[in-house]
Amino acid sequence: MESRDRTKISIRLLASTIVPALVLATMSTAGAGATKSQDPTTKLAIWTGHWAYTEQDFKTPYSDAHIGTGIANCSWAPNREFIICDYFNHNPKPGLPVNDIAVLSYSPSAKTYTHVGVFADSKPVWQRMTVDGDTWITSIEIPYKGKTLIYRTVYVYANDDTRTDVTAEISSDNGRTWTTVTRFKAHKIGSS
Repeated sequence: MESRDRTKISIRLLASTIVPALVLATMSTAGAGATKSQDPTTKLAIWTGHWAYTEQDFKTPYSDAHIGTGIANCSWAPNREFIICDYFNHNPKPGLPVNDIAVLSYSPSAKTYTHVGVFADSKPVWQRMTVDGDTWITSIEIPYKGKTLIYRTVYVYANDDTRTDVTAEISSDNGRTWTTVTRFKAHKIGSS
């Protein structure tokens, strides 16, 4: 029971902290052209800005129903190699963080984007990101009841880069089928 509860808390933590973090940071002052840039590091600019989001969590075997809101402030680190996002969830689920950060980067040697969620009271969570046009996808494997679940988040940006729709999903069959656990809508509310 404790292991199952701990895993459910881990999934809730992912849904309520990592997803909002990624959602809120998904638009940029650089505009849609930034996602089509030839320099992979400049694509990260899409994450910069001051964002507001709403989330709807669904009742599933992996999640509880919940409606939430929050904000994020995402900006370049001084060396312009990392994006740092500071998140504040206005009404998190009980037992989940209200405030956390994320660090996003691109590795030229590995040719990959990464997202690291940093929390005050748990281990950091590292995820690889893939980019296909205006769609960014993160995924992570989570042990659950003797199985391995795949938790992925799909971010689809509007052409005008003022909003994004995000869906967080879990697969228990290696990606053949997906259960939607959370849907987010984020919009830019000012500059960072």
